Amino acid sequence: MELSLRSNLSQSFITNIEKGKKQPSVLTLIRIAEALEVMPQDFFPEYLNFDTKKQIKEKIRKLLELI
Repeated sequence: MELSLRSNLSQSFITNIEKGKKQPSVLTLIRIAEALEVMPQDFFPEYLNFDTKKQIKEKIRKLLELI
């Protein structure tokens, strides 16, 4: 209920998001993040640590040195 009040979204809408019945827009995710006092990207940690081509090449080089 508190998230509903803080984000100005209905409790039923939030429940439907949690159950996977609704997919929130980016703006809705931002509102929820602000209500939770987190950054929107915190919802997607698997996308925060992707490597650039240069980083991948460096990791491969280091692995090859171990062989």
